[in-house]
Amino acid sequence: MIILAGLILKEKTSLISIFFVSLGFFGVYVLASNETFIKLDINTGLIVTLLASRSWGLFSVSIKLRKVNAEISMFLFNLFGLVFLIALVPLFGFNYFITLTETLGILYLALIPTALSFVLWNKALQLTKTNVCSNI
Repeated sequence: MIILAGLILKEKTSLISIFFVSLGFFGVYVLASNETFIKLDINTGLIVTLLASRSWGLFSVSIKLRKVNAEISMFLFNLFGLVFLIALVPLFGFNYFITLTETLGILYLALIPTALSFVLWNKALQLTKTNVCSNI
């Protein structure tokens, strides 16, 4: 995200931010290499995760660039994700029926901690520099 903020928003990055982001990248490398440090196991899950992190960084920078409402943008972001995942259901033959308790648990996880953290994250992004938020 700080790379995109530097390229798109022209924000300067401090050395401490570069250090912490590099430390995070090293941690991801350790996990992706299965602690071998030499052989990187590139698989579909790793590629999808890297693409998701890039899209999240681009999304966060675009919120700051366009000065859009965080609540509305997160609603639209999640609505698109829901429609996209529902469209994928027929491709994977998904036929799992969930109980009312499981449905309530999913709704709780989607609404309370997830939505609240997304809204607070985007508010923090609007109020501070991107390189500060990227170290949180």
